Amino acid sequence: MSPDTNYAQRYSILGSIMLGSIMGPIDASIVNIILPTITHFFGAPISTAQWVPMIYLLTMSSLLLFYGRLGDIMGYKRIYLPCCCIKCCVRNHKAFANSGVDLNSMSFAGLH
Repeated sequence: MSPDTNYAQRYSILGSIMLGSIMGPIDASIVNIILPTITHFFGAPISTAQWVPMIYLLTMSSLLLFYGRLGDIMGYKRIYLPCCCIKCCVRNHKAFANSGVDLNSMSFAGLH
């Protein structure tokens, strides 16, 4: 492998890790900022809508250990890239949720 190829590969790895690292805080921020709009649009009380970010954080915290161990066993690249792609697809699907129940069920099912 030439030094140029190795150097370019480092930047692609760095970019994918940076993308995955910033997605979690962005998701949490977006949901917290849009919480009043969610309650108004779906006609849900604020106490019900507050479960959306709570379930998201609980799910992320519980799956962190599982996917970390799975990455240790199977290899980080084989786990990280598919999970990152699934997360992007689910984020797009959540944008078109029909109710607060849809948002909560997707978060609870681990489809963050």
